[in-house]
Amino acid sequence: MTWQQNLPTGSQTSPTCEIVAYEDGNGTLNKIQHRWTGKSNIPSYSTDANGNVTGLVGPNGVQNGASRALSQRLKMSRTKGAIANRFLGMGLQYENQYPAMQAAPNWVISTQYYVGNCVTNGGNTYACLIAGLSAGAGGPSGVGSAPIVDNAVSWAYVGTAPTSMANAPTFAVSGSAPGTTTAFTNAANSYGGINGSTAWIKNNTWFQCLCGTYSDTSSGMYSLTSSLPEFSFMTDDLTPCLVTGSAANCALYILVDDVPITPGLISIGTSGAQYTTITFPFKAARKITVSLNSAAIGFSGVQVANTSQCWSPPTTSTPVRAFFVGDSYISGQAQFFFGQHIGIERKMASLLGINDITKDGVGGSGFSVGTAFNNAARIALIAANSPDVIFCMSSGNDDPSAVGVIQSSALSWMQAARTAAPSATIIVFGSWASSTGPSVTRLGNEGAVAAAVTQFNDPNTFFVPVCTDTVKSWVSGTGKTSATTGIGNSDIYTGADGTHPVYAGADYYARRMAKAVSLIIDAMP
Repeated sequence: MTWQQNLPTGSQTSPTCEIVAYEDGNGTLNKIQHRWTGKSNIPSYSTDANGNVTGLVGPNGVQNGASRALSQRLKMSRTKGAIANRFLGMGLQYENQYPAMQAAPNWVISTQYYVGNCVTNGGNTYACLIAGLSAGAGGPSGVGSAPIVDNAVSWAYVGTAPTSMANAPTFAVSGSAPGTTTAFTNAANSYGGINGSTAWIKNNTWFQCLCGTYSDTSSGMYSLTSSLPEFSFMTDDLTPCLVTGSAANCALYILVDDVPITPGLISIGTSGAQYTTITFPFKAARKITVSLNSAAIGFSGVQVANTSQCWSPPTTSTPVRAFFVGDSYISGQAQFFFGQHIGIERKMASLLGINDITKDGVGGSGFSVGTAFNNAARIALIAANSPDVIFCMSSGNDDPSAVGVIQSSALSWMQAARTAAPSATIIVFGSWASSTGPSVTRLGNEGAVAAAVTQFNDPNTFFVPVCTDTVKSWVSGTGKTSATTGIGNSDIYTGADGTHPVYAGADYYARRMAKAVSLIIDAMP
């Protein structure tokens, strides 16, 4: 049902508010939407049945034909995402909410572990929060949200170790090519640039690439500057072999038919070409998805036996192409990184049913600092990808700047982004509070970005408050995982550096973002 409410006589331009009440199938009121017309700087918004504001949906709610068409595609994609992610649940746990095919490897004495590695010890699964060398005996033990010290390593309790699936695949990492000398000699069965002769591109005949700024090189190596790649392919091979480069602290996250082989990251060697072989118990067509945790690794391709083939997975019938701009939270080079598949932007996209998302995250950047969001090269990436929707996460890196500078810089970015993608929907998120409280400075930072969105006055640009959420800041308190205070959820969501989220925080943030975007989609005509 709808009704209109006019402001009192004499109010500036006498704007009108159309109020739409939504009921569920049982006739229960569950949302009220307020759409203002006649006043460009009043954002529309939604409230729940109790009158609590649940999300801003942009000035006037006015959209052109192209954006209305996009809204329908977004709604269809979101429905697919909800169905595909039923297994995720809503619990804010660690990796065990993703049902892995097998338990994490057993903890090993005097071993170098990296952030994102998971181990099994004493019947429990633990995830590495701080890299280091494990102890000579014992290993992580206990439960709870506090970090667990193991010599130089810091672990997070994940949960009870899962039972491995029947016929679960296994994996092995080597610095030498696997199999006999004849198994992979046929060039037709070396997919990618393994032989240094054939470069490959995004979403080509063999691979579907997600979440990465990509480029082709003469050797066919998948190389990146500030982003981390995730790629998928189909194969019917019994022992497909992933061929990558190497770097310090490098690792992979591998899923088969969208289910992880094992919780956490799989470490690979630190020098020379690396060969990760997956062994299946029987021959069948399967989808394999691989995330790299470092832009320095590089992906060369996949080798299969001469009796097998590789091909690209099918794409969605209603594709939405998204682009995400941000700082180190989005670059993945932060404490939470467990694999691209469950990074903030990828998790949010997955929950919304968006499969094609490219990210441009640069550590230390913001609207006004570092390699700023409106840097010409970064704007060029937006134009090159022709996105349907652009997401942008405001940054705490802007805190030292004056609010006027932040506002003008944010406005400049929106104007440049609109020029680069004239018909794209732009959604700007506020700042993650980290362990600041949130502070007065962080609140001012976010307020300046919100003011820039209002000043931009673009019917296809929306702002999502985070620190300034009308109910409560998404993250509150001054604690962190290494120094809890018992006040606020920052205790469990903010890492030891007091700035970046750990995995539970990234998961939480992604879910809050997906919900906010969902509200915006709901409000679209």
